[in-house]
Amino acid sequence: MPDLSSEFQLNLPRFVNTGDPRLDRAIQPIHDALNILAQYLDGINPQSALSAANTPINTLRKSGMNRMVVKALGNIAEGQPVYFTLNAGELKALPALATATFSLAMGFCSQPGGVATGAFGEFTPALGVAKTSGLTVGTKYFLQDAGGYGAGPGTALQFLGVALTTTDLLFILEAR
Repeated sequence: MPDLSSEFQLNLPRFVNTGDPRLDRAIQPIHDALNILAQYLDGINPQSALSAANTPINTLRKSGMNRMVVKALGNIAEGQPVYFTLNAGELKALPALATATFSLAMGFCSQPGGVATGAFGEFTPALGVAKTSGLTVGTKYFLQDAGGYGAGPGTALQFLGVALTTTDLLFILEAR
């Protein structure tokens, strides 16, 4: 199990529903992305300038929000895009592929060292910072036919995120 003792807190405003569904749909992804970036900034001071307003405290985890532990149905490397499926009544993870719409990415492997077939590991659905290697800072990455990331789209176009560093991908799924 992952060590959750290294949580930190950051004073960020909670998302407030404006009452206008179109405006809410436009604002919510930006709010979520800001929370992901705040997570990524390891060691941020909770009393920083971001907390200038008197707002509620949200607890964020360094490794990602909404992490879950499921069994892998294939060998999955750390940072590799995955999709989730029900198998024998249990939610399980498989490597995502851009060749078929039923296997598009739904998240990524956040287990250090990856997860072997049949083992349980940590996965982060939808949003987070995926650890990988060989990225170019600022480049947009897409799901590839054979799995993994690439600067150009695979057969089934799916944008995965943008490289923050050469090893960190801001994972923001876009299904097509």
